Amino acid sequence: SREETHNMQQIRVLLCVIVAAFLGCCIAVELFPYNPVANSAAVVLSGNARFTVLTDFIIRMEYSNSRHFEDRATLAFLNRNTHVPQFQVSHQNGGVVITTSHLQLQYTGGAFSASSLSVKPRTSFGLQPWHYGQLDTGNLFGTIKSLDLTNVISLNCSLINNITVNGESLHCEYGLISRNGWRIVNDTSNWGLTPANAASSPQWWDSVNVDNEDLYFFGHGHNYTRALYEFTLLSNPISMVPRYASGIWWSRWYNLNNWDVQNIVGEYEKHDLPLDVFVLDMDWHTKQGWGGYSFDQRLFPNPANTLGWLHHEKGIYTSTNLHDDDGVRSTENTYRAMANYMGYPSNSQNTIPFEICTRNSSYMIGLEDITQGANYAAGVDVAWIDYQQGGTQGDCTGLVQNPTIMLSHVRGTNHVRRRENVRDVVLARWGGLGNHRYQVGFSGDVGTLNWADLAFQPYFSMTASNVGFGFWSHDLVGPWNDHELHTRWLQWGAVSAVFRTHDRGMASGSCANNDPSQCAIVEIWKLPQRYFAAARAAIHLREKWIPVLYNGVRHAFDTGVSAIRPMYYNYPQYDAAYEASASPTGLNQYFFASDDIIISPVTVPASTTNMMASKTVWIPDGQWFELTSGLVRNGGKSVMVTKNIDLTEIPIYIRAGAAIPEIHWDQKNVTGIAMRQYDPLVFSVYVTVSASLYIA
Repeated sequence: SREETHNMQQIRVLLCVIVAAFLGCCIAVELFPYNPVANSAAVVLSGNARFTVLTDFIIRMEYSNSRHFEDRATLAFLNRNTHVPQFQVSHQNGGVVITTSHLQLQYTGGAFSASSLSVKPRTSFGLQPWHYGQLDTGNLFGTIKSLDLTNVISLNCSLINNITVNGESLHCEYGLISRNGWRIVNDTSNWGLTPANAASSPQWWDSVNVDNEDLYFFGHGHNYTRALYEFTLLSNPISMVPRYASGIWWSRWYNLNNWDVQNIVGEYEKHDLPLDVFVLDMDWHTKQGWGGYSFDQRLFPNPANTLGWLHHEKGIYTSTNLHDDDGVRSTENTYRAMANYMGYPSNSQNTIPFEICTRNSSYMIGLEDITQGANYAAGVDVAWIDYQQGGTQGDCTGLVQNPTIMLSHVRGTNHVRRRENVRDVVLARWGGLGNHRYQVGFSGDVGTLNWADLAFQPYFSMTASNVGFGFWSHDLVGPWNDHELHTRWLQWGAVSAVFRTHDRGMASGSCANNDPSQCAIVEIWKLPQRYFAAARAAIHLREKWIPVLYNGVRHAFDTGVSAIRPMYYNYPQYDAAYEASASPTGLNQYFFASDDIIISPVTVPASTTNMMASKTVWIPDGQWFELTSGLVRNGGKSVMVTKNIDLTEIPIYIRAGAAIPEIHWDQKNVTGIAMRQYDPLVFSVYVTVSASLYIA
């Protein structure tokens, strides 16, 4: 009965209070422990400077007027106790020369300057000499907070650092790699975290870095993948999200109820469309404000039943949208338990404010284990952190110390903190370097439904891999009057890191009231048949390739190389590898989840004369099978293939010799495929072809 269910929820909340009180002060929250103090054998002191040789390619460079140096972890760098490489030290004339197998650092003493601090290469691997203050003109860019209100935007941080969106910095971060072969990561303004054994554990922001300067020199030359891997040695690995996250997500900002949820799932089944994650946008909760944590009983009288039906009968996981800035109101179902935990008077009706940055971890632990804990207990799997209320909210100072990354930090490690054998996943914007540990990314509301914005999404995802954040989830949606654009958007989503269709409200409100037929489309089955067939084929391909993408998730965890990989990772010596751009006509191609698959999504409209889209693809060294035609292409430094692409095609090339694992398609049960045991697993083997048999 509903009364019994309510009683069970109260018991769960009480247990959450006990768990929060016990666990909130005792357990570090990361999958791997922080080990921020370097091995003393790696440390070289010279006057007011301290140098730490972290790897053959990375040297930390600190300057402190007080000679008191920073040994606390930051969210960017958690582990400095690496294996100490062999290196030589020569103290001379008040300075020092440090020589590793690949680098030579020279410091002549005094404050860091262009004349006092420099690094030069010892081997020829693409590294250019560097001196303090030098501009990185060859940087390959990283990522920003999201694409909210930006449309197509430069990713050159020097051009956009003063831009804010919804009161928050874009948190622009340059890539960890550069055609110059070096990158300086400046951690000076970052906050040190509390020690692991502090009373406020899990580790939280403590105070600003004590160094006057805290720089990390990455000198990997053109060995880009080595740079990414060694970054994860210092910052811990990219999180390995559950397999269902690689499947098909559905979301829509609409006042859905229990019947609507079942009806939508039914439409997916009726039209042979797979579905793995059902996302409830913000209307799921009560309407006292923009944010909330209690299910609206008018829509979901028994949330546990709805979520249980999705999970247990359909194999579908669920996510709910959260705007945390409103705090916990007295109208929330769990308010009294949360107020007691926070030490509020028993008769208090005051809203518990959103304070997560400089105070301590108590609020967030209570929020997750009590208030949100009730929703997790009811069956919610993923927190969609739709935080967009400003970088200084939550008692934060802004910039590096912001709510965006801390919310992901907590929710991306909940299960580890509770010692539960479940992998964490969040859907959230980027909050700065170190956010790669909390996946997946939410790029915000797509600005404009046009070809330029579509073309920017693959480019944006590629460059984000340069900071380990190559698992962006983009809005996949199309305009009512351009079915071709919508279809191409879905095709790009099918070969992206995360497939999530979303309508941000364009199909409701004023649009729906005026003319529903002219609203943006999120219900794929409403596309005209020709476009629907092409979109469904792409979605089927994605679901079949779950093993491919999940292997890519594991590879990212092991190596720091994300699922969407720029061509220059493998071919840094070729100019063509760097020609990916934000232009719809650019070479926006990439490796997909492995070194064996190249994708080049179509981001231009078809010609009005032949109804085909013209596409140019660079074919790199080796033999490559063109998936749709079966042609074998022999690649090279400057081999460009231009061809006309039908609506049903996605340009995909498979390396000769590759074995691609696929799920056998079962049309009888299309929900929950991503998390289902592979049965059977089919391998498509692309054998090497002799030169005399080349078709093209």
